[in-house]
Amino acid sequence: MSAPGSRGRPAADERETVVILRVLGTTGVAAGLASAAFMLLRWSSPPLPWLAFLLVVALVGVGLRVEAAILARSAR
Repeated sequence: MSAPGSRGRPAADERETVVILRVLGTTGVAAGLASAAFMLLRWSSPPLPWLAFLLVVALVGVGLRVEAAILARSAR
């Protein structure tokens, strides 16, 4: 975050945190959904625990993207 009382640009480490969160979130969403889609197309009845795990990974990715958006908005 920026120094208390300053209205300047956010610190470099805060911008780096937002970028890392966005990258991890996008990777989680893409990997989770792509793997789930692959399993659904590959097998007629994929194991439900694996599908649930991959969908949880995708939801965590969405959560990280939301966190990054909140941090980026609060830094303005």
